[in-house]
Amino acid sequence: MEQKQATTLLAIAVFLLATIAFIQPADPNTLQPQIDQWTAHPMYISPYAGSATPIGYTPDQIRKAYNLPTSGGEGTTIAIIDAYDTPNILSYFNTFSAQYNLPDNSTGNFLVHKMAQNMNTDSNWAMETCLDVEWAHAIAPNATILLVEATAPSSTALLAAIDYATSQPGVVAVSMSWGGPEFSGEISYFNYERHFDKPGIAFFASSGDDGSYVNWPAVSPNVVSVGGTTLTLNSDGTVISETAWRNSSGGFSSYFATPSFQTNFGLTYPGRAVPDVSYDGNASTGVAVYNGLWWQVGGTSAGAPQWAAIHALGLSATNDNLYARAKSAYASYFRDIINGSNYVYSASPSYDLVTGLGSPLTTNFGTYITLSPTAQQEIVNNTDLTGSVFVQTGDSLNVTGNGFDPGVGTATLFWDDLNVTTTEIDDNGSFSANVTVPQTNTGPHTLSINDGSSDFCVNLTRVPSTANNYTSGWQTSDFTIALTPDSAVNETFYRINGGNTQNVTADGQPLITVEGANNTLEYWSTWNTSSSATIELPHVILSEIKLDKTPPTGTISTDPTTATADITLTLFATDTVSGVAQMRFSNDNASWSDWETYATSKSWTLQGGDGVKTVYVQYSDNAGLDSTPYSCMVTLQTPQPMPTPQSTVAPTATPTVAPTTEPSATVEPSPTPAIPELSLLAVLVLMALSGLLSVVVFRRRK
Repeated sequence: MEQKQATTLLAIAVFLLATIAFIQPADPNTLQPQIDQWTAHPMYISPYAGSATPIGYTPDQIRKAYNLPTSGGEGTTIAIIDAYDTPNILSYFNTFSAQYNLPDNSTGNFLVHKMAQNMNTDSNWAMETCLDVEWAHAIAPNATILLVEATAPSSTALLAAIDYATSQPGVVAVSMSWGGPEFSGEISYFNYERHFDKPGIAFFASSGDDGSYVNWPAVSPNVVSVGGTTLTLNSDGTVISETAWRNSSGGFSSYFATPSFQTNFGLTYPGRAVPDVSYDGNASTGVAVYNGLWWQVGGTSAGAPQWAAIHALGLSATNDNLYARAKSAYASYFRDIINGSNYVYSASPSYDLVTGLGSPLTTNFGTYITLSPTAQQEIVNNTDLTGSVFVQTGDSLNVTGNGFDPGVGTATLFWDDLNVTTTEIDDNGSFSANVTVPQTNTGPHTLSINDGSSDFCVNLTRVPSTANNYTSGWQTSDFTIALTPDSAVNETFYRINGGNTQNVTADGQPLITVEGANNTLEYWSTWNTSSSATIELPHVILSEIKLDKTPPTGTISTDPTTATADITLTLFATDTVSGVAQMRFSNDNASWSDWETYATSKSWTLQGGDGVKTVYVQYSDNAGLDSTPYSCMVTLQTPQPMPTPQSTVAPTATPTVAPTTEPSATVEPSPTPAIPELSLLAVLVLMALSGLLSVVVFRRRK
């Protein structure tokens, strides 16, 4: 029984918390609403609230879901407007920051201003304050959070707190997670609208958690109205789905006319439509909030401070920009919520009266550029980059622009007053152009883009350039590379081959002495900026510096003797630095053949007659160094022609002709050898021998 009663009490508590924030005035037609009864609180608190450990989505998950950075907001202040005092808010802020690795208050990034010294407390407003402060900090960790505590939830007190916040330096966004139903006097500029009409400051308000009502101040055209979604995530923050939250308030105003930013987008409602955008709001997919214990919190109250933080990151989440970007490139800026409904309206493609344009996918909804390679982050108009972006004469900058007027067609880029290029703007308002930094004085300069309807300007600094006289290619002796700045610098430093740092004044200009093809020289200068701060200018690295001081070496050989003047030479050469490139030959070490590509063999013709010959070769490397001549000796001994011998006369034999069926060939008689002439003595000797032979023959016959 007790458990049933406890369950019933919890249900009643949840119901009361779900309806307490937006209480309708007794007479909605009066000029002055009964804002004394207004209160803002996260509308749905998870049944798992009150844990000793964190529950609900973490900053990392939300950032991943909405494509938000992990840091940013430097130099900006987000004002949080809530009622009553939250005494322990500083402690809660630091506990939340420590849990999620965010900067704590030791950096002075959280300020609290009480609109009166002695103020009441309220647990509902305390939870709202914790939600607003902690999650504005989670989304823009480097921004300053200014909490202004109004003395009461009345129109007078809350608007006074707004006026204080907007008077403080650095405030760029105001978050208001409170409101109530419309009233006729809301359109009064003097009484109400002037408080939201502050140049350079964007206002964000929760659209409400009652499903279909239109609430003030979210309905003001000077305020970005934030609706709610049901955001379902994986543990790593990747999105499973995002649908319209049933309690997200929306509709169109009974008093404000449709503003131009909505008519230009194409909306045709009879009055100002809300919400403008949306954000995770369902308590069942709520975020972690620390208020002495950990709670899982939802409601459109969660969206207003986080959209204010998004504006601090990109300085561009104004209604004019939001609708213009949605018109030009919807999917680049918003997740279009097309499923789900509140009590009256349904989500649909493009704008709808439950989730507006949808949830964010970027932090920059305005006109912005990127500069690469020097500053690749998104840069908004009138940004001073003189202390962070340094360029040199001749640098090529790629400039990309987004959010420019697509109706004009072209954008003209200027360096100060010099027209440097003109480029086309596409139908989405984007362009890309390359700009070469001209020869100008060192110091601050302005890069501006004119699209015909507006000028976009950023300031950057042209720093000195240090020139060098290095010429690429092989060098054959130690050489100096002279470094010369184009204007005064403090000093120029350098390192050769990653060695010790030297400076030109003390050590002289860089001297390259090491043989090789991969010497490096890194050099840079230091210079005083216009603010007298000394900066280190961009480093320049010269690589593949080539030095070869040693000519190639080699050999030549061939067979020691040859019977012909055409020979084959065997060759070998080496050069360990630049490599052997060519060779040439000579028979006398005076007249040389043309240079030809190095090879290990060569056909060559000796000159002159027989005898000992010398052949010379000379090698050349890729650096142009020639070797000393190398030679080899070869003996040329060509064979001498032999005399033709005379034939001896032999008796002519009678040829025997074999029978044949073919006609006999005519046999040519052999020529009779000529009888050589004999001397008288030879004749007498032959006669004597002939007589002796006759006697011998005669005697034998007898």
